[in-house]
Amino acid sequence: MLRSACATVLLLFSMAVNALAGGRVALVIGVSNYEHAGRLANTLNDANDMATTLKRLSFDVETLLDPNRFALEGAVRRYGDRSVDADVSLFYFSGHALESAARNWLLPATASLASERDLRFEALDLNTVQEQADGAARISIVFLDACRDNPFSRRLSVTRRSVSPRGLARVDVTFGGILVAFSTGPGQVAIDGIGAKRNSPFTAAVLKHIETPGLEIKSLLARVTKDVVEETNGMQRPWQNSSLEGDFYFLPPPVVAAASSAQSLVSLDSTFWDSIKTSHNPADFKAYLTRFPKGVFIELAQNRLAALQQDAVPGSKSADSPRAPQPQAPRSSRPAVLSPDRNETDVMIERARGLVATGDISAARIVLRRAYERGDERAALELGGTFDPRMLRRLNVTGNNSFADAVQARDWYIKAAELGSIDAIYRINALNLQNH
Repeated sequence: MLRSACATVLLLFSMAVNALAGGRVALVIGVSNYEHAGRLANTLNDANDMATTLKRLSFDVETLLDPNRFALEGAVRRYGDRSVDADVSLFYFSGHALESAARNWLLPATASLASERDLRFEALDLNTVQEQADGAARISIVFLDACRDNPFSRRLSVTRRSVSPRGLARVDVTFGGILVAFSTGPGQVAIDGIGAKRNSPFTAAVLKHIETPGLEIKSLLARVTKDVVEETNGMQRPWQNSSLEGDFYFLPPPVVAAASSAQSLVSLDSTFWDSIKTSHNPADFKAYLTRFPKGVFIELAQNRLAALQQDAVPGSKSADSPRAPQPQAPRSSRPAVLSPDRNETDVMIERARGLVATGDISAARIVLRRAYERGDERAALELGGTFDPRMLRRLNVTGNNSFADAVQARDWYIKAAELGSIDAIYRINALNLQNH
C-alpha cells in the first residue's frame, strides 16, 4: 500500500533552559480511521511505536489516537503548557495533512472538507503547534508523518488552485536551531508500508536508529536516508533543510557512566578528585580512597588525609585555626535508599521548587538532600541546579554569587547521572563549555 508522498517533518528549535523544572515531554498523535476518507493502515502502529520508544528515552509522553478536532486542539494546548521550562519537547503526528495557500493543515479523524473554508474549523494549522513550542522548551522537536497526497486535497484542488493536490508546503528555516526533514522529496511518493511490515519505511528507519547512544541527529538522518533508499529500491529518498546550531542527541554519548569500563572509571576518578582537592574535610579524602582504591590520585589523597588528620591533633600548629565549613555533595556512588515511596519524594521535590521560587535556596537544598537520600535522581539533578551559576542566573536568584559553586554543581550532576538521569549529562556538558 502506498501512503502517497508522506512527509515526516522534524523541527528543532533551540530555546532557553530553566534550571530546576527540566525534563523531556512529548505529544504523539496517530490518525487511522477517518470518517470521510479511507483508513490508513500503519499510522497507529507508527504512533504507538514512537510513543513507546520515546518513553524509553525518558520522555513524559501523552498519546492520542484517532482524535476529533476538539481533542486534537486540546492535546496541543496541553503540549504547549507542558513544554514550558522543559529541556526537550517533541510533537509527533501520523495521519493525513494537506497544503492550502502555503500553509500545512493536520487533519483529525472527523475532518469533513467540502471547501477550503472548512479547514479552519475541521483541521489544525501546523503553525499552531510551532507556536506552542516557541520560546517554551530549550529544544523543541516536531515529527510530522503525514500523507501529502490524499483524498481531501484531491477533492479541494479540483475547485481551488490554492490547494495543492500533492504534497505539503515547504517548511522554511527562518532562524537558527531548526532542522526540517521530509520522508521523501517534494512532490514525490512515499511508501506507507511494504508487505506485512507494521511501519512506514521512514518511521521504521527513525525507530531503528533513534536509540543509538551518541548518534547526533544529522548522522541519524543520514542513516535513515540510506535505509529508506535501500528499502524502497530508490523510489523514495528523504529530504531535509537545516539551520541547526550545535548537536542534539536523543541518547547522549556516555560522558558519565557507571564504572563499567576503565575509561569511564578514570574520567569519574578525575572529576571526583577535582571536586575535593581543595577541601579541608578529611572525610572527603577518606571517601575518595574508599571509592577509588586504585585511583590515579591515591597517593595525593593519602598525603592530604594525613596532613589534615595531623592538623586535627590537639596542640598542633593549625588545630585551633578556624575554617569556614564547606558543604559537599556525598561521595558514595549510590545513596542509602530510605523509602521507596516515590509519591512522597515528588511532594518533597515540589516543595523544594517552591522554596527556590521564593529565593530560599538553603532550605530548598535541605529538602532536596532528603529526597536524594531516598534514591531519587531528580533530587540530585535539581540540587546541582541550586549550585550551577548558569542556572541561578536564569532564575534571577538574589545573591546568586554566594550560592554558586560550579564544582558542587558538577558533583551533584554526576550523582544524578549515576542514578540514570540523561538530563544530568546535558548539564555536565554545559558546565564544561562554560568553564573553557
